[in-house]
Amino acid sequence: GERDGEACVRLMVPTQKRSEAIGKDLAEAIRRNPRSGLLYRQPLLEAIQKRLATPVQGGSRYLLYVRPDKFTKLERDLGVLRSEDFIASLAALLRAQLAPTDIAGHFSGAGMMLLLERGTARDAELWAERMLDKVARYEFEIGDNKFRSSVCIGVASMPNSEGKLDATIIDSQDAVRRGRERGGNQVCTVA
Repeated sequence: GERDGEACVRLMVPTQKRSEAIGKDLAEAIRRNPRSGLLYRQPLLEAIQKRLATPVQGGSRYLLYVRPDKFTKLERDLGVLRSEDFIASLAALLRAQLAPTDIAGHFSGAGMMLLLERGTARDAELWAERMLDKVARYEFEIGDNKFRSSVCIGVASMPNSEGKLDATIIDSQDAVRRGRERGGNQVCTVA
């Protein structure tokens, strides 16, 4: 264009869209733990329920419950505040292995829950086995402490009906309990 005989460029900045984007970013930020990047429990459950109301894109859905082994001892050794650093580090390992469509969040205490969509039950088990190995090989560095840890992962097939979420959560938690009773560092599946 031209203004006062000079060549010019007209620039328009939409203020409404920017404030909407800020509002959306803020809403997402309050749903997530800032240290771990994972969803808090209530937003996690809401996200899972919302996903269950949609058709599966391919394969099946699996609910995984991940719990660090011997966390009570670790918390005692590190201290409560430093144990939160451990949980954040563990969450970072989980997040690095997630697909964009996976849902992950804090569930109870040190436990984390994930909803994965994979082709087969074996694919979900392989994901869990890779995660188990990744955690076992990782050297955590929390404060002055360097150590290795392990987790138990319960894998439960998610039925297509929405009303089965509670039962599937209990199944995945029971699978973790079985793994812990056997010494930990295990993937346990629910048939």
